[in-house]
Amino acid sequence: MKISEIYALWAGSPCSWLSTKVNTEATGSFSFQNAFFYLQWGDDDSSWLSTKVNTEATGSFSFQNAFFYLQWGDDDWVYTSDDPIATSLLTLKKTRRKTKLHPHKQRSKYICRPEFVVETGNHFIWEFIPGHNTFNVPADAAILHHYRICEFGGDDCIQTASTVDVTTFKYRDRLVEAVGSLYEQYRKKLFNYRLTSLFPT
Repeated sequence: MKISEIYALWAGSPCSWLSTKVNTEATGSFSFQNAFFYLQWGDDDSSWLSTKVNTEATGSFSFQNAFFYLQWGDDDWVYTSDDPIATSLLTLKKTRRKTKLHPHKQRSKYICRPEFVVETGNHFIWEFIPGHNTFNVPADAAILHHYRICEFGGDDCIQTASTVDVTTFKYRDRLVEAVGSLYEQYRKKLFNYRLTSLFPT
């Protein structure tokens, strides 16, 4: 996944639940790699965390992994769209995923509050400071969208049971607009940089 997609999602505020659900001033970092965190809280999103999670004790939020294998074909809409940005974004092109989710601690990823963490791992926190723990986010609240080729090589992985998941379409317009805006912003900066490099004042 391109960093522009991650940044654009943040800038476009589809993940604005963080501003109301998480103490972002105390949160030191969020780490994303080749993944899109799709977060869909229910109608009671204003109270979901407060009723389901002891946020004072929670040191990390774990999300179950769903593989969107790149060998699966693009969604049908790609072949009729003339939008160069939308058709270039993996998060919109690749909508088929493995039906079975990995359990927590296997391929899962997390958002952590580093001030509560002693040692981190790739898929879960190895050790917290005393009194803190992981909250396993239920799959009906949020899952991790993981875009990659078959993890063991070859194409056998796409023979597994799969389903079409278009939940990211909810953010399509905002995502495309944000990516386009960032593209123009950095294109102009790069153009100006090249000009000043070639023709210094």
